[in-house]
Amino acid sequence: MPHHLKVCPPKPLVVQYANGRLVALQLHLFVIAHLERGLIAGRPHQRPAQGKTRYSGPALSYQAQQAGRAIKVAKFPWAASGRAATIGRSDGLTKLISDASSGRVLGVGIVGHGAGELIAEAALAIETAVTVEDLALTIHAHPTLSEGLMEAAESLLHQSSP
Repeated sequence: MPHHLKVCPPKPLVVQYANGRLVALQLHLFVIAHLERGLIAGRPHQRPAQGKTRYSGPALSYQAQQAGRAIKVAKFPWAASGRAATIGRSDGLTKLISDASSGRVLGVGIVGHGAGELIAEAALAIETAVTVEDLALTIHAHPTLSEGLMEAAESLLHQSSP
């Protein structure tokens, strides 16, 4: 009997791991779920470290424009972060994108030390349809780098609609 070998492009390890966990969950709970590939953190091992969810730039703006939806964007520079200053890594940035009418978090981009670890909170916020207000009201320990997401959310709350 001949053996057939299928050659597939390699997937990032984090995607393979997430798919494996999803299969285990489906088998355990007997539910059908799907992995939202746009929520997987990207490029956490680059220098500087980067983490992003869904779209964090022009692609989201374009899609929103095509759908007739307005978005809001806030950026929190880590130069204003007490924790970033204490560890000497104040060159980072947290960017938060939300739907202007509903306030739902649509995308996040983080550049800086530990971005690959910080992006998980953003992925959870998107997956569970968290609003900017919810995120701003979530208590974050001080001083931490994760406060950048809260600060960006507070900034969005104070923006007027486009």
